[in-house]
Amino acid sequence: TFYSNRSACYAALEQWPQALDDATQCVKLRPDWSKAYFRRALALLKVGKAVEGRAMTDAGLLLEPENRDLKELRKACIEPICRDFANASMIDYKMDAAPSEDFKLVMKGRPPKGPELNEKAFPQTQRTMMHVAVMMQHAKVVKD
Repeated sequence: TFYSNRSACYAALEQWPQALDDATQCVKLRPDWSKAYFRRALALLKVGKAVEGRAMTDAGLLLEPENRDLKELRKACIEPICRDFANASMIDYKMDAAPSEDFKLVMKGRPPKGPELNEKAFPQTQRTMMHVAVMMQHAKVVKD
């Protein structure tokens, strides 16, 4: 509880590296507590590690599948992941299929129109899908 509370205090002060350190300790000490994963996911997102933050929300949701805060934070992690993907894929979409409207919005730093990205958000090419799999840390692709 100490590390969780101190992490929350650092978060309130927007001292994200310190919040992350304490949240990491909290997860180590209480791996069965969803709030520990929430604290760590939030800090990871704020220090620019959205992919890792999304993984933490997934771990927390395994413990507490209906946790609204974790679900909302997971959605918040997706936007910067998509933006990073869009920046990394600018050449790909120019070489392959024309980009969808959602893809263009993400490239401009705006959220897509729908509530969540779907399979139509990005051009359906093998190379682009590989980038998505790597960005989302799909186990087989990252391993290979």
